[in-house]
Amino acid sequence: MRFKSFPVLVLILTISTLGKAQLPAKKFKWKHLGPFEMAPSNVDTGKWTAVGQGWIEDVLIADKKWFAGSITGGLCSSKNEGRKWKKVDTDSVQIGALCLLQIEDTIYRGTGVTHYGERFGFGLYRSTDFGKSWETTGLTFNAKESKVIWDVENSSDGNTLMACTDEEVFLSLDDSRTWESVLFKKKGSFRKILFHKDNPLEVWLAGSELYHSLNGGKTWEDVTPQITQDLKEREKKLSRIDIAQDLVNANRLLVFYGLRNGSCVLESLDGGKSWSQILWDRDIRRADIHLFGFYIITYGECISGYLNARRCFLFRI
Repeated sequence: MRFKSFPVLVLILTISTLGKAQLPAKKFKWKHLGPFEMAPSNVDTGKWTAVGQGWIEDVLIADKKWFAGSITGGLCSSKNEGRKWKKVDTDSVQIGALCLLQIEDTIYRGTGVTHYGERFGFGLYRSTDFGKSWETTGLTFNAKESKVIWDVENSSDGNTLMACTDEEVFLSLDDSRTWESVLFKKKGSFRKILFHKDNPLEVWLAGSELYHSLNGGKTWEDVTPQITQDLKEREKKLSRIDIAQDLVNANRLLVFYGLRNGSCVLESLDGGKSWSQILWDRDIRRADIHLFGFYIITYGECISGYLNARRCFLFRI
């Protein structure tokens, strides 16, 4: 179970198909679990350190531990479901943690620092001892390349690893030892990889555009026009798109996209062949410039969650 870009939660919005409705407060009482330590950064110290936390970019709930990764504080872990946290990193130069993935006893960590005027990463790391030690994989960068890894995911059959930077998508078929570049877009903004839960050859890629592949990422189709056909011409260039698949109904997909003056949710019940709009809300603004995650979760019924750097919204659908 993973959550992207976990923010400070200050607002909850719930919407039903019959209109806006308030979920019972007792069902969704939010509690701050930490880590509470804030990161010293080069803003006030002149150098990057690994002693603080900063805001959380990804949370990994593993069988034995919880992990929380941040851009300025590296990685923290908890053995008691978030009640207490311990610093994992001991490095003196900050490498950050933008995304986390567990495959059996191996944890993958995409590195990157993207704020305070800095933009660099060192590639994809992995640990086979639950974060006690880390080793590089075949996907490595140097700081001068200005590349960060925003997402890393594996296919349903476990045979394919895929990772993305802003402009490039990489594929590995040998447990991260070697990687092949399968998509490059200059000035791109790739953010999320979504493998089909049953078909290991089907994969979606979301960012400022939406791509779809039916052959395991070897070739891609830009399907952004399918989800923007009802927009006015001046609105068709989207800054941020996210996609989620229903884990109960594999043919059901939801796409969220943010514009300057509002946000929209589209639904597909045929695996992405056709889309219909189920939400347009002007109260959810500037999702185009904030980090966010979009998910379908089951809590007695299907609920879609939208998280960004300032707000949390829950949609009952």
